[in-house]
Amino acid sequence: MSKDAQKKRKRLDGEGSEPKEVRPGMWRSTVMLGYKADGTRNRRTVTAESAAACRREIARLVRDYEAGRVTTVDANMTLSAWMEHYLQKRELAEDLEALTLKGYRSKVRTYVDKPRVGKIVLSKLKPEDLERQYRSMRDAGLTISTVRQFHNILRKGLGEAVRRGVLGHNPADLATVPKAMKSQNMSRSGESLTVPQAKRLLAVIQDSENPARWLIGTLLGPRQSEVLGLAWDRVFLEQKRIRVDRKLFRLSWQHGCNQTKDGPSCRKRRGADCPQRFGGGLFLGEPKTETSIRGLPMPEVIYRALVAQWERHRLWEVQDGHRATWTAPDGQEYDLVFKQRNGRPPNSRQDWALFKDLLKQAGVTTGTVKDLRHTAATMLLVQGVDPRVVMEIMGWSQVSMLKRYQHVLDELRVDAVDRVADSLLAPDPAPSSPPPSEGNVVGLDAWREARGL
Repeated sequence: MSKDAQKKRKRLDGEGSEPKEVRPGMWRSTVMLGYKADGTRNRRTVTAESAAACRREIARLVRDYEAGRVTTVDANMTLSAWMEHYLQKRELAEDLEALTLKGYRSKVRTYVDKPRVGKIVLSKLKPEDLERQYRSMRDAGLTISTVRQFHNILRKGLGEAVRRGVLGHNPADLATVPKAMKSQNMSRSGESLTVPQAKRLLAVIQDSENPARWLIGTLLGPRQSEVLGLAWDRVFLEQKRIRVDRKLFRLSWQHGCNQTKDGPSCRKRRGADCPQRFGGGLFLGEPKTETSIRGLPMPEVIYRALVAQWERHRLWEVQDGHRATWTAPDGQEYDLVFKQRNGRPPNSRQDWALFKDLLKQAGVTTGTVKDLRHTAATMLLVQGVDPRVVMEIMGWSQVSMLKRYQHVLDELRVDAVDRVADSLLAPDPAPSSPPPSEGNVVGLDAWREARGL
C-alpha cells in the first residue's frame, strides 16, 4: 500500500495514529484507549526514535490495555486530583465506613488541596515533597498522631495509584514519618477521674434529670455515639443485658446543584445551605469493628435507672397521645432510649454541655465525655477484672489498646507482687499454749471435796 493510501485510510480504535516525524530522529503517534473517569477519551501519546519504534510501543500499549494493565487515569493529574479520584472510588466501593470516609475527605481537603503539595503532578511526586508537608503540619502545632493519620491516608491512596499502573512506586513508602510517642498515645485516650472524683460524680448523676445516660457512661464506658444511638429494642430489662450494635453519626450535606468552574451554581459555600442538598443528617449505623458489637451487663443501679427512663417515656406517651419515635434518613424508625421529647436523637454538643454541668456540680474542674470511657476502663482494671474481660466490655479490637492503661496494669502487678512477698516473708505465728492434758483435768465433785465444799 502506498503512503498516500495509508494517509487516506481511516484508522480504527486501538491502531493508533500514523507516526509523524516531529523533528529529525523523533517520531510521535497517539492511540485511544477507552475512556477516562470523566467520560472523555483516554488519549495516549508515544514518542520514539523511528516510525517502527512508535508502532511497536503503540502495539505494546494496546496489549497492556486489553490485559487490564493500563489505567484510564491521566498520568499528569495532580496529587489533589488523584486523591479525589481515589476517594470517589472508595465511596463507590462502599468499603469504608461513612464517618471514616468523611474524615479522609476532611484531611485531604485541608492538607492536600490547599497546600502546595496538592498541585504537584502525581508522576513527579517525591518522598521529600511529603516530608515537607509533614514538617509544615508539625510546625503549625498539629500532633504526631494527626500527621501519621494523614500519612496513612496518602499511603493508601498512592498505593492504589501503583496498583493501577499510574505510578511505578509509592512515594509515601519512602517518606520519613514522625515516630509516635507513648506519651501522646496516652493523651489521646483521655484522663481518668480519680476514685473520689468518680464517687462525687456518681452522687450528682443519681440526682440528675437523666441518671441512666450517665450511669451507663461511667460504669460501662461505651462511646458517646453508642449511648446516644441506643434504642429500646436493644435493652433487655428482664435479662439485665444491653446489646451494643449501633452508633449515632452525622454525615455532611452535599451540594445537589450543578458544579461550575466558579464553584456550586447555588453560590453557597456549604452543602448544608444548598437548596438541593442531599446525603446529610443523623444516621444510625453499625460500629466500626466487629468487636465493638457486644453485650453489656446491667448492674442493679443501671437497671433501676433504665426502668425509671422507660416509665418517663410512658408518661410522655400518655401526655402527648402518641409514642414519639425517630425516622432516620434511610427510612428506618427507632425508639431511642435517650431521645428528645419529639423522638429525635439528642445533639452531641448538648450532651457534652450537660456533662460539663455535672462535672461542675461534682467539683471536677476538667473533663470530657471521652473521659468517662477512660474512667470505666481504669476502674475495672483497678478492681482486678481480667484485662481480656475489660477488652470485651470496652469493645476493643486490639490488645494494644491496653497499653494506654499500662500505668494501671503496672500498679496492679506491683500490688500483686507485694502481697505475695508479704505472705512469704511474714514471720511464722508464735506457737499457742498446748491444751491441758487429760491428767490435769479435775472433776467438779473432786474439786469441791478438795476445798471442803
